Amino acid sequence: MRTELLKKRARSLQENGSITNYLNVMLDSQSIGNLVNRINAIATILKADKELLQDYKEDRELKEQMEEQLRDRMDFNKENLMELRKLQQELQLNLTEKSTLMKTMSEEEVQLVKEFQDLEDESLLLKAQEGAIKQEIENAQREAEEPLHNEIQSAPIEKQEIHL
Repeated sequence: MRTELLKKRARSLQENGSITNYLNVMLDSQSIGNLVNRINAIATILKADKELLQDYKEDRELKEQMEEQLRDRMDFNKENLMELRKLQQELQLNLTEKSTLMKTMSEEEVQLVKEFQDLEDESLLLKAQEGAIKQEIENAQREAEEPLHNEIQSAPIEKQEIHL
């Protein structure tokens, strides 16, 4: 808005010629009072133009400062974005490694469960074999003791005197 006003004022000054225009306004005065009023009006216009130009300069400087701050923020954000992307890549790599490790661990777990089941089956088989072997030993002992037992029962018992 202020920029547009400055453009209009500059165009007006170029088209009408500022100094000659002001001189014509003063020279066309009808009286001293009218001249003083016209000089005051010209001074007011010049003062307003000067303030408008000063405000424009301040606005432009402020705009440049804000643009610099914005560029700094953008640079900072770009650096953060690059760091974030790097961390994201590292995270993806870690997730891939974790997935591979979990798959490996899962495969190992399946293998260990299979081995454990095989060991349990083998243990049951060994217990069954142990039971069968014990039974065979007991049977063999009974068979071995049976003739001896029969012999003892069929043999006459001799009486012995017990001396004390």
